[in-house]
Amino acid sequence: MSVKVEWPRNFLPKVVKSNLGGSGVSTVSIALEAWRRGLKVEIGPNGLRYFSISDGNRKIRFDAARPVSETNQEMIKKLARKNSVTSSLRAAGVATPSGLIVENPRELEDACDSMGYPVVLKPDTGSMGRGVFTNLNSLLEARIAFDEIRSLYPSKKVLLEKFIRGSDYRVLVVGTEVVGAVRRIPANIIGNGINTVRELIEIKNQNRKKNPFLASGKVKIDLEVKQCLDEQQLNLEAIPEKEQKVTLRKVANASAGGDVEDVTDQLSEPILEAAKNVMETYRGVHIAGIDFIIDSLSSAKPIYAVIEINTRPHIGVNMYPSIGRGRDVPSKIIDYFFPQSTAYSVGRYSSIKFDEQAILSFLRDGVAESVQLPAIPEHGFPCRRRIIFDFIELSESSKLPERILKKAAKASGISGSIKRTKTGQFELIIGAQNQQIMDEFMSQITGNSPVSFFSETAWSGPITVGFKIEQKNQLTEYSDSEVIVS
Repeated sequence: MSVKVEWPRNFLPKVVKSNLGGSGVSTVSIALEAWRRGLKVEIGPNGLRYFSISDGNRKIRFDAARPVSETNQEMIKKLARKNSVTSSLRAAGVATPSGLIVENPRELEDACDSMGYPVVLKPDTGSMGRGVFTNLNSLLEARIAFDEIRSLYPSKKVLLEKFIRGSDYRVLVVGTEVVGAVRRIPANIIGNGINTVRELIEIKNQNRKKNPFLASGKVKIDLEVKQCLDEQQLNLEAIPEKEQKVTLRKVANASAGGDVEDVTDQLSEPILEAAKNVMETYRGVHIAGIDFIIDSLSSAKPIYAVIEINTRPHIGVNMYPSIGRGRDVPSKIIDYFFPQSTAYSVGRYSSIKFDEQAILSFLRDGVAESVQLPAIPEHGFPCRRRIIFDFIELSESSKLPERILKKAAKASGISGSIKRTKTGQFELIIGAQNQQIMDEFMSQITGNSPVSFFSETAWSGPITVGFKIEQKNQLTEYSDSEVIVS
């Protein structure tokens, strides 16, 4: 089964890589949007998590998607405690599940008897669905979950909540505007009548590598997966029937292999109002991922509950769903904080990127505490080429003179990369202001050496500002077509 998805054209996978992790996707995409608008961006310290954006008058420091310099720190501490959050929201008229902290098995038993089953148990602090046990229908199940949480997180309090039936949604809000919403679906596979469960899991994991956000959230075969299969009278070697849905986990957690479906355009007015009320309750929080349980999404009177608020949300979940249209969240964030900055159209600038791996290397090696991104040339590299060539008299083991290449690129205002392919040829991907500058650069590379040109074609892929001599030995592949995920 093939599912057509659409991701923001300014942040396609060739620009935002799939090895960045959740926080890295947030940092790189927000920084890219600001940088492309001509704002000053400084990345660091401590890797790709921290960065700042300035327009010369105002400077905002970010911790991934959290604007730390603008966010009330006391509020962040309060929002980290889930039981405190739900109590505050209930007082403000926002629907939340009833809950309380349980300290020991006796308190757990009394609370479950009073609350009634089914229930949910989870750590009072934490994120990404870690240690969450839902739809517990007996004291035995609750005790097992309680002991597991205590074992995994001995220093954390345990929160018991009433289980709310419905689907799990993440609603992303910037200011008081809902800029994206997704339904989070527990990890599953769809049978084809040919492959085993184990093989289908591997196929799913391979397909997730195409997604910048979901790539790191693979389905790992563990006890929970085996128990879910056992409940469906299946095992890892079973062959599900064609179109048969096989559930692998009960909790909708994208980092553990769950799927994500965009539902932004389906939200009903009560849900939009509830999200706005949450942000008004916690003034001083400018960006938040609000987690809802909703029984019927588009109903005029949905039954819902707010279960958590994340002030450092992974915006990649809204940008790169596995089903539906991803939302351009970075532009909404920059519009909010820097409304006078000029947005760019999809085109040249949307495929210009910085080398995040080079920056990360500088920061990790202690060469610099932070790195300020260079300004993008106003021309946006309108002349872009991919050239395959070879030096007739250069031996395969010889190296190009790196110092001369980089010096020539900087002097010419050229950006791009060069590398040797498996066949021994050279692949040059470059962007320049015009063809004349590009020709002059090629002359400086080749000098008086005889050269064989195999191909020269227009390049529609990304251009990385600066010039890099890569060690890879395969040809670069790029397609700007829509993403198809199976």
